[in-house]
Amino acid sequence: MLKNKISDKWLYFAIIVLVIYLVIRIINLYGIVEEFPLDFSNDHSAHMSDLYFLEKYGYGENILNWYTFVGGYPLLKFYHPARTFYGMFFYYLLGSVEAATYFAMVSIIILGFIVIYLLGKYYGLSPVKRIAMFALFFANPILIGYYRIGRHSEIFGFLWMILFIFIVLWYKDRKIDWKFLWFIPVYSLLLLSHISIFLISSMLILSLLLVKKNRERIVILLSCFATFLLTAFWTIPFVRDSSETFVGGFYGLQRTLLLFTKETLIDRVSSYAIPLIFFFVFYLYYKTNKNKRELIFYSIPLVIGALFFTRILAFVPILNRPVPDTYNMFFLFLSIYLFLNLRSDKLLSYEKNIIKYGLIIIPIAAVLLSLNFTSFYHGHDQENKDIISLFPYVDDQLLIIGINGYPRPYYSYGAVYYDIYTPSGWGSQSVSKEARGKSGLPNKYLIDGNCDLFLKSMKDIGGKEIITRDDNCNFLIKCGMNPIRYSNSICLLKIKE
Repeated sequence: MLKNKISDKWLYFAIIVLVIYLVIRIINLYGIVEEFPLDFSNDHSAHMSDLYFLEKYGYGENILNWYTFVGGYPLLKFYHPARTFYGMFFYYLLGSVEAATYFAMVSIIILGFIVIYLLGKYYGLSPVKRIAMFALFFANPILIGYYRIGRHSEIFGFLWMILFIFIVLWYKDRKIDWKFLWFIPVYSLLLLSHISIFLISSMLILSLLLVKKNRERIVILLSCFATFLLTAFWTIPFVRDSSETFVGGFYGLQRTLLLFTKETLIDRVSSYAIPLIFFFVFYLYYKTNKNKRELIFYSIPLVIGALFFTRILAFVPILNRPVPDTYNMFFLFLSIYLFLNLRSDKLLSYEKNIIKYGLIIIPIAAVLLSLNFTSFYHGHDQENKDIISLFPYVDDQLLIIGINGYPRPYYSYGAVYYDIYTPSGWGSQSVSKEARGKSGLPNKYLIDGNCDLFLKSMKDIGGKEIITRDDNCNFLIKCGMNPIRYSNSICLLKIKE
């Protein structure tokens, strides 16, 4: 069976290029262990503060440090909890939110390799092909960007997605037995890791139902029901109460695929390219493994892929909520799996050439795209240093506005190291749309240069102190705020009582 598949030699170049690049990127990110990340491309800080808050407050309790004017927000009620609980092991072990966040992420990548390498042999993949599967998936430009930004829940979710897909693909051609019980914990952890990845992956349950008989279908549906029972502690409150929050009104495909802006360009291009790759690879796979059962099973992903490619999916309820990357990663993994199972003896010579040259061009293109669109971690700049140097002098509810960087990482740093309170923060997905809007009004009125509305908006949200920079300092002093301390061009101001 193995000798009929594509040659391992074709994969060497891709493996070497992608693995080396992945290692370089992971080494570079060690910088977030050495100093708390405060740069603009930064979700790491949100996950760091989640670890701190989980220990300080506990699961489901109100985080009082952030969104103080509405009494805080419930920790992890409207955000996937599994990754934070996983990270707590590293937090207790290492005693540092920075180290815990970094090493938890690295461990997920290592676990991804272990899962693919150990399970891949049961799907007829040689050791080289298993390493290639890992490299093509975990070192692709999308995930490299996720490592850099700190999309930890998504990364964790993709790990469970792989396990879930392996289970479904195993039972696609086999009778369901007692070992199918593994489906329940894996599917549960997939849901608790990332609900969008869970939603998209679930289309394969429909695929499995299509190729099974009634008795097996009942077992599959009962296993799904058991999953919802196990996760009810989170899913029921999430579904019941999220409608009034930012999460309740989030439609990922509409926010990206239907907006023709510079910011959505990569999403729009990738959501054409990856479905096309999936369609092409499936064509080759079906051509070399002609089997009606395969066509029936993959009909669901093919239909969803077509709707995604044509943008019709942006108008389909529920399925329009995930962001394009989530669909892209799902179709990418299926493409890699099908590609590595192609029978090369049934490919035409030009098809073999496309594959050979593609395995040289695609890794190089992937690295170049990543280098162009995903920055390396560079550590603290002068603004970062100046702002955190003022934190020891903060003694009331703080708002950071009018700076060059991104305020939210500072709120994480301030909470973890100085127990600073703020009417803003990271948990915007967990508060009402009205509260989210009110917390942003001071920045709006600062930009507008309206003193009266600025001071009123600060009073409405209980803000007492401001960190800002340059001319904003002089403007707010003229508005009646008192200067407390300066650090170069950065100032700490307080509203007059």
